[in-house]
Amino acid sequence: MENKGYIEIHIEGLKGQMPLSPGNYDISELRGLLDRAEQLLFPALERKNRPVVSYEIKDGSVRHIFKTSLQAIIGFNAVLGLVADKRAIDFLEYPTAKAFYALQETARKKTTASKFPLQYRVLPVSTSIRQPIIPCPTMMNII
Repeated sequence: MENKGYIEIHIEGLKGQMPLSPGNYDISELRGLLDRAEQLLFPALERKNRPVVSYEIKDGSVRHIFKTSLQAIIGFNAVLGLVADKRAIDFLEYPTAKAFYALQETARKKTTASKFPLQYRVLPVSTSIRQPIIPCPTMMNII
């Protein structure tokens, strides 16, 4: 059984006067977010050389769930932890820094907040049960 994990990018805010939700989240914003998520998870790999990344969108403002190999999720969480600790992205390789910067700019322009839960979860492929490996309720605003 292959272990999978996920990252979640949680976007909160308003679309006009309405709370942001999957129903009013524009496809052009989604396209950009999908590209940035791929850059964050696999900055140096071509699509043909990386594991499959699946996607799910959920309510709760807009919660983007990206599922892929557990090793990639662990690596991303290590990078995210350093970004949270240093409160900077200038030490990152260019593709990763560019993806973080793009998320920050989108959040600033749209007056939304993007958050990453500082945790990862194992998703056994044969079940939909989610078991936390490292529980950490802290959220990191990236704006």
